Amino acid sequence: MSNDLKQKIAQNAWLVAILSGALVFLLSYFVTTGLAGWSWSLGLIVAVVLFILFAAGTWLVANNVVDAYTLDAADDVQNVYRLVAQIRATQGQIQDKTLKTVLANICKHTEDLLAYTKRKQPNNLLSCCIVLKKWLELIVNTTLVQIQDIQARPEYHKDAQASLANAQKGFDGFDTFLVNSIKTIADGSNMEFENAAKMLDASRYNVV
Repeated sequence: MSNDLKQKIAQNAWLVAILSGALVFLLSYFVTTGLAGWSWSLGLIVAVVLFILFAAGTWLVANNVVDAYTLDAADDVQNVYRLVAQIRATQGQIQDKTLKTVLANICKHTEDLLAYTKRKQPNNLLSCCIVLKKWLELIVNTTLVQIQDIQARPEYHKDAQASLANAQKGFDGFDTFLVNSIKTIADGSNMEFENAAKMLDASRYNVV
């Protein structure tokens, strides 16, 4: 089962169970009363029982998918943390202070994005980790390797400073992506906060 499908089931487990149960309810009621000729009351009882059983069974299946999704997300979170640790380890070997600063920011903002997503949007955690993993692997396996080679052997690179400037620009762009993603989640939380504050303020007009 694809991660996207797992995520959708994880987000809508109860809805999937209720809709499937409702479909069984309608079909069973139609069959028992329309085709089998049972009374509406008996057909209703059978339909309700089948609704409960089928909805419960579907929810258990969906819940197993949710558990699998959660385990996949936990594994991917650890993969992201390992990549962040690799960046931090390499960061200490970078001579350019500006590059070191932006790499430190990338590490911090990656961890912050994971924390925000885990707390505010847990059903999006797996997809978030998949995206971060791809970008961080690009940094670790390609960009940082090239930067280290430029530092160690600048004489073999046609325009070492231009290459470092391009790396800086790329890192700045990715860090902006991280910050904007965090702000998007935070803005959603702020809306919930504002609504909650208004409701709490309105409670002054109520009595127990």
